[in-house]
Amino acid sequence: MASPSTTAAELVTVAPTLWTPLSLPIFRLLWIAMLTENVCSWLLDMTNGWLMTSLSPSPLMVSLVQTASLLPILLLALPSGAVTDIVSRRTILLWVEGALAVFNGVLALLAYLDLLSGPVLLVLIFANGVAFAFGMPVWQAVTAEVVPAAQLSSAFLLNGIAVNIARGIGPVLAGVLLATAGGPTLAFAVNCAGFLFVWFAVRHWRSTAESESHLPPERVLSAIVAGLRYTRFDTNLRTVLLRVTAFVFFATGFWAVAPLIGRGLIKLDALGYGLWMTTFGLGAILGGYLMSRVVALVNINIIVALNTVMMAGGMIAIGLFPVRAVAFPVMFVVGMAWMMTLGSFVMTVQTNVPSWVRGRAVAIYFMAFQGVIALSAAMWGLVAQRFGLATELIIAASGLVAALAATAWWKLSLGESTGNVLYGQFPALELTPTLDATQTAAMVTFEYRIQESDRAAFLDLVDQVGVVRQRNGATQWGVFEDLDQPGRWVETFVVDSSTEMERIRQRTTAADYTILQRLYALHQGAGNPPLIGRFLAAPGVS
Repeated sequence: MASPSTTAAELVTVAPTLWTPLSLPIFRLLWIAMLTENVCSWLLDMTNGWLMTSLSPSPLMVSLVQTASLLPILLLALPSGAVTDIVSRRTILLWVEGALAVFNGVLALLAYLDLLSGPVLLVLIFANGVAFAFGMPVWQAVTAEVVPAAQLSSAFLLNGIAVNIARGIGPVLAGVLLATAGGPTLAFAVNCAGFLFVWFAVRHWRSTAESESHLPPERVLSAIVAGLRYTRFDTNLRTVLLRVTAFVFFATGFWAVAPLIGRGLIKLDALGYGLWMTTFGLGAILGGYLMSRVVALVNINIIVALNTVMMAGGMIAIGLFPVRAVAFPVMFVVGMAWMMTLGSFVMTVQTNVPSWVRGRAVAIYFMAFQGVIALSAAMWGLVAQRFGLATELIIAASGLVAALAATAWWKLSLGESTGNVLYGQFPALELTPTLDATQTAAMVTFEYRIQESDRAAFLDLVDQVGVVRQRNGATQWGVFEDLDQPGRWVETFVVDSSTEMERIRQRTTAADYTILQRLYALHQGAGNPPLIGRFLAAPGVS
């Protein structure tokens, strides 16, 4: 959904060959399709919010527009991320864009017949949100499928430019259409046409991506579990989720009531409201440009802190001085601060996770980000209804600063892109075929001989290796010293099947491999690597 969010694509450093990927016909086609979808998504958001202020102008009902549109992300982001790694991405997009065209066609028809009510609008907003939830991780992942590796940085940046262009076009288009006699009917009809265009564009694309792995594709449930397991054992990802949750919870105090601020406090008409939101988009474009320049020079935690305070100040300014002369420049600043803050979070995710889990990690991030908006929007609507819009903005801004102080101990850290590249395909294991290698649990053991002088270094490294094993798929892990032979250590880990035992090897990144080699170097084996044992559980034995 085109909530005021950001993507990591907006944060990649500008490359000398920025426009080169657009020379690829497939990327150019999908880039135009993505731009169109983002424009339609912003147009849909603007139309929904504006229409609800007419159908049911209470702050609670208006805030529920955000809840209905973003709640599907909370419920479906992780399953959709897993499906993205398993099902043809072209097939997913065809179903998504077809559903969006149908839903918007229904909205246009109901608006034309004057049959829309607040509850009906919320139901159809939720339906659109479900479609967006399944399309979101696909658009995040498809670029790497159609663009050569050498051009990926430029392609990601071009994707970010498309998102920001849509931020500028969508709100203005909404304002123009809503100001015409056709109003919401025309806006929904234009959206229907836009999604049909994207459907035909995706249909024209013939995906040629094939998995290089000799392993069978993961099942949806096991892929979801693997994504959650990775999150549990990855400190950087957990930190991002904590920080983005704290930030977005209070920042939603602004977005949940933005239509009422524009229409009620600032007294804007439909076109004026569209221009006001376009000002946010222009600020976001500047924020993306500044981010690409300062991220290499300034600590990312400082960037987040400064922009969080800036956004809080903007919210207070609009609450205290609800006039156009203040609202428009402040909205520009809010757009810049929002872009740089959320961009820092997304950049941390993208630079700290390997390719095999990136779709699920991004899905989990968006589940936290947009799920918090969905769950907190109604609460902020009730606060505004009870205390007034100005007071609600001041409360939310104060909470934003307090949350920043409370979470400052959890530091964001950008990862090295080379470290998260998969080390490479390891030779396939030759497994005994007499046991059920798919359903039977498997155990792997590593036997080390460690000198007493290396004991402390070994324990430190093996602890890091344990995190790697569990993050990549081990359900149990441990390390034990032989009481009869001091210095003889056995590391063990268990996986769900021998297929998962093989999969955990193929998930090894360059950074993981470096840690493993440092640990193996401590083994005193006369030039031989640690002794490895692989075991399959007997079927039916508990």
